[in-house]
Amino acid sequence: MIGTNNRGGDVPTAVGQVGQIIDQIQAQTPDARLLVAELTPIVGQEAWVASYNSSLASLVNGRISAGENLGLVDMNTNFPVNSMYDALHPNDAGYAWMAQQWNDAILIPEPSVLVLLATSALGALGLVRRRQRIR
Repeated sequence: MIGTNNRGGDVPTAVGQVGQIIDQIQAQTPDARLLVAELTPIVGQEAWVASYNSSLASLVNGRISAGENLGLVDMNTNFPVNSMYDALHPNDAGYAWMAQQWNDAILIPEPSVLVLLATSALGALGLVRRRQRIR
């Protein structure tokens, strides 16, 4: 899982590695919209997750400002209370909430190719999904 396994380590290094993965995906699918997800809460590591998510948002928003076709999926703000199976993994309610976050991000009208890069507890999807633009 991108970012999750780096928890407690160096935030700039972890976010820099996500930036490298973004570069690789964009090189292979330059016309794709890439959605990058923040981390879900991690019990006992709230400060690290907040720092990571803030740095990740800065990375993604900076690239958006530079014209890159990215989006950020907030998997942390308003994450439902009691939605964790353990300190790291969501339960069914948590996964349902996360699915809705992905759904909302995917349904924003964008180019015909969508690439998802999950940094949340769902893990690295590395999923390329082709869809037709609704007209």
